[in-house]
Amino acid sequence: MNMNVMLKNICVATAVTILTACAGLYDSPDYVRHTNSALLDGLDGSDMLQFQAKAGSQYPESDPAAEALRMSWLEGWLKQTKKCKDGYVITERRAFGFAEYNPAGYNLVYELECKVQMPAGMDIPTGEPDAG
Repeated sequence: MNMNVMLKNICVATAVTILTACAGLYDSPDYVRHTNSALLDGLDGSDMLQFQAKAGSQYPESDPAAEALRMSWLEGWLKQTKKCKDGYVITERRAFGFAEYNPAGYNLVYELECKVQMPAGMDIPTGEPDAG
């Protein structure tokens, strides 16, 4: 086999490998999460986090399976950003308001706050004097 044919075969094989790898990105859970949701720090400077997600025909707002998928996106964001290691509480779930700034076209807003696990042996002040 001459050198040109061999080089051509290597180039074709490399191109096929690269295209196959790129095609696989669209099925990646991270790609789907990044395309359909975002996690933002408190917009008003608070400790609250805001998770924004898409709903619609592919991920209906009231479908339990779609909601479970959105929650997996939220978990992925929290893991990636290393936030809410002790868990979280969703304090509000609502649709985006008509006049709200929403350049990504998300449909749902979840307000959440991180739980804080107190270290063992640490007392939380109650405001009452010590009896002793």
